[in-house]
Amino acid sequence: MQIGFINLDKDTGIHKGQITTLEKHIDFEISPNANYNPANQDSPNYTIHGKGVHGRLVELGAGWKKTSRSGLSYMTLSMDAPEWSSNLSVSAFTDKKDSTKMNIAYSRPTGRKPANNEAGNSQTAQTA
Repeated sequence: MQIGFINLDKDTGIHKGQITTLEKHIDFEISPNANYNPANQDSPNYTIHGKGVHGRLVELGAGWKKTSRSGLSYMTLSMDAPEWSSNLSVSAFTDKKDSTKMNIAYSRPTGRKPANNEAGNSQTAQTA
């Protein structure tokens, strides 16, 4: 489901976005990560700053450039704040009609199923 958008500013490299759900309204900026390390696959390409209730920007998370199996570029974003019950992980895809905009999509994580030996170990630990 689409929950937001990002307006891309290729001149400044700072992208402005917004996420709106029933409980959250987040205005944020995405800027290049000054500590990006291309030799480290886990190094985020971007830093995300959200606008707090006081009007100032505070660090909110990170973003990574990705390429789909079909060759399309997109971003994954991970945001978190102490007052949230869990982090927010979303993907952003370039709008098909407007290349200066990305649409933010959310899909609920399905969770990892334990392997057979993990399930057995947890049952053993509970009965022991």
